[in-house]
Amino acid sequence: MDTALLHHLDHNYSLAFERDGNKVRLVVYQSGVENVCRKEVVKKLEKFTQLNEAHLFKGRLQLQKIETGITVIVKGQPVGIINEKAFAEMLNSSILAVGNSEK
Repeated sequence: MDTALLHHLDHNYSLAFERDGNKVRLVVYQSGVENVCRKEVVKKLEKFTQLNEAHLFKGRLQLQKIETGITVIVKGQPVGIINEKAFAEMLNSSILAVGNSEK
């Protein structure tokens, strides 16, 4: 887990962005142990941050925009909020990592 791309949430949860080929892997850890993950293409994540889309993903890991940021939902339960700027910065850092890995 690359701590440069890690954001601490509530209740010992943290959100990580990890490169995985030409995709980004969003991982939620609980007390340092991987709980859920989702692989996604960068364009879909960028679209979520830039447009007025309120919800991203279905299933065990979901992201939902609210006034104060983006709520991270794991298995139907909110586990924390990340502000949109921090989310975008983590996404941009993972894009750079993906780009550098392809050279």
